[in-house]
Amino acid sequence: MKTTHTFGIQFIIRTGKKDKDTGLVYARITVETRRIEISLKKTIAVEEWNKARGMAKGFSPEAKKFNSYLVDMQQKAERIVKYHAANF
Repeated sequence: MKTTHTFGIQFIIRTGKKDKDTGLVYARITVETRRIEISLKKTIAVEEWNKARGMAKGFSPEAKKFNSYLVDMQQKAERIVKYHAANF
């Protein structure tokens, strides 16, 4: 019998109560029905964030670097989940 595991990762930002112009970036990871949020300790301006894509807007060098970082974090999370799914 083959077991399938559901896995998803989304990047979201959360603004503070006082500073609504910038937000902290979080990785929201869902495995099966369990969800956790991990702070990536990165900040971004709200107007530079594409909520639908979960990435920085634009093609500036800063946006490309930031989006590359997010893709790297997503790949690391996927590798960890695949490793644990195969070994447990």
